[in-house]
Amino acid sequence: MAFTDRLHNRGSISTGFDVDNSSAYDSTRNHWLEKTIPYNSGRSNNSYNKATYSVWLKRGRLGTNQFFLGGSNSARYWAVKFNTDNKLEIYTHSGISGYNGTSPITTRKFNDNASWYHIVLRYDTTLSTAGDRLRLYINGVEEDTWDTAPNIDQDAEGEFTTLSNVVHVWGGQNGYYNSTGSNFDGYLADVNFLANQSAAPTEFGEFNTNGVWVPIDVSPTYAALADSYRLEFQNSGTIGEDSSGSGLDFAGGTGTPIQSTDTCTNNFCVWNFNDSTMAEFGHSSGNPTGFSGGQLLRQGASSAYNPCVGTFAIDITSTSSIWYWEFQSQTNIASSGNPAEGTIGWVGEDSLYTYAVSNPTNNIKNTGTTRYLSDYFSSAGADVVMGVLLDCSTSNKKIKIYNNDTLVYTKENLGGGPLFFPMVSVYGSSGEFVANFGGTQIQEWGGTNSNNDPNGYGNFRFTTKSGYALCSKNLAEFG
Repeated sequence: MAFTDRLHNRGSISTGFDVDNSSAYDSTRNHWLEKTIPYNSGRSNNSYNKATYSVWLKRGRLGTNQFFLGGSNSARYWAVKFNTDNKLEIYTHSGISGYNGTSPITTRKFNDNASWYHIVLRYDTTLSTAGDRLRLYINGVEEDTWDTAPNIDQDAEGEFTTLSNVVHVWGGQNGYYNSTGSNFDGYLADVNFLANQSAAPTEFGEFNTNGVWVPIDVSPTYAALADSYRLEFQNSGTIGEDSSGSGLDFAGGTGTPIQSTDTCTNNFCVWNFNDSTMAEFGHSSGNPTGFSGGQLLRQGASSAYNPCVGTFAIDITSTSSIWYWEFQSQTNIASSGNPAEGTIGWVGEDSLYTYAVSNPTNNIKNTGTTRYLSDYFSSAGADVVMGVLLDCSTSNKKIKIYNNDTLVYTKENLGGGPLFFPMVSVYGSSGEFVANFGGTQIQEWGGTNSNNDPNGYGNFRFTTKSGYALCSKNLAEFG
């Protein structure tokens, strides 16, 4: 695989509207938000046959059932998920009248964890054409290829709306049937629900001058119905606060998602689930299920190396900027595989460099043409934060490594490349490394993240030393 192939869709930049925050979910901690939407006695049942859901999302885990939206009352339920084939499935309970026992499943696979998707679910059973009653839009384009197509009777009950005190859930299955291990991992942004309205995706987004679908400030009138809502995740203390004016604030489930600045208008680097870089250097990509925490935590596996690289790369030949990111070991790392080994570093197109975190001597390994990982490190404490500074501001491009903000290594005149990716590798089932690229920090991270880069982006433990966070706005500015 060519390295340039990995640079597709780094993140879209809005031309006029910014989404400042998202909500971040860790499936291992069963994060979700829920709210019982009150039954409106002033309307008859047949007025509940229209609804629109809009959400921007970025996946944090692939290959497992990942429910990101659901609704239910005590008798029936529905949910929208990515299944084990990474296809989108609209899962419906057989007891829902008019749904003919089918759950629509797309043909398309949603395998990209580096980018944001905009998903609109548009529901209107009053329409005479069966194929128009439940429509799905991805990044502004209607989905028209299905493994199992939607099959809903005309004027079917509005289980997708607010009939009879339905519990709405974001980040999980639904209020009555949440299942441990199947909740969403990743990021949700600018969530909108319009009751009794069938809205086109152009109410929520548009194609910019580059042909990229980007968000706009929503135009629907929420005051039309009291049971519509909008979640912008602007309040870190009340992450599920409804900004529509309807007062439908959501509360956390078993766990509560946290606020993030990784959004559809400023996409941050995470670990690349699909990347084959490390296999090209003689190692398998390891344990794909070892990713979680919004694709920032990398877990080891017994008797296997588990390397990975970031979703963003820097071309050191075409930029004069400085870049910064951080790592933290979530467990003590010991030598010789007892209990775990690990490496942080950076990887170029033609060379691999690794840093043995705790060993101050002989800790840089340039494997050259042999392309293998060796000589791992010992005794890195669980609260050690390693900072990596990639300095391209001078002709002698260099990497600096910091241990709890103390400079421990500098390498100048970087070879290989020209593309450089953040890298981490973990060996042994108890090893865990979590990255902080500035967008969010779901996993425990000792201390306080309160330092921004010079553009005001990112949240880091230590000052970035004039380095910039790996996010789409910075990459758009510096290349």
